[in-house]
Amino acid sequence: MYGCSAPRIVGVALAATLVLTPRASADVDKPAEGTGDTFEDPGGGAPNVPSTQSTNLDLTRHEVRHGKKITLKSRYTDLTKPAEGDTFGVITYVKVKGSGDEIFLSAYATHKDPDGKTLLQRRGSNVDCRGLKATLDYNDDTITTIVPRSCLGTPEWLRYHSHAHLYLRAGSQYLYDSAGTSSTSWDDLDFSGKLRKG
Repeated sequence: MYGCSAPRIVGVALAATLVLTPRASADVDKPAEGTGDTFEDPGGGAPNVPSTQSTNLDLTRHEVRHGKKITLKSRYTDLTKPAEGDTFGVITYVKVKGSGDEIFLSAYATHKDPDGKTLLQRRGSNVDCRGLKATLDYNDDTITTIVPRSCLGTPEWLRYHSHAHLYLRAGSQYLYDSAGTSSTSWDDLDFSGKLRKG
């Protein structure tokens, strides 16, 4: 009688499982993003109005990836180093499973810090997040932000809303471009679907 020992059978079955089980991939969101959809907040409670501003503001693509770390990549029509007094960047509001808080994340550049800075807040307080990093590539017109999952409580899933922002000191203008939406109001932010960790 011919046969295999139990340990050998288990070993073969385990090897087959490892080969056949697909590797989990990160959930990725790439909302459709057009150009020429920027707007300005005139202040004083007045409604927001369309803007023709493009440089350092108009997003052409936005991507959020939820894997071992959270990666946000925003591509612009044109990025240039900000003039003195100007600020631009990407603001993202994040909701995670098990928390009703909206986490505030900002990756931005100023005249003094053209290579980028970051800010992470929860309930209005700054969060010390080791590994949080923003990279601005002026040749590729992109801002890439890396967020360790531990800084968000290692969530099972997250939802987000992002928008580009630009402050021009000349004229004291506040301008925005919502990533993947046509929203021009902060009263009803359009959050993404759930992005689960891959």
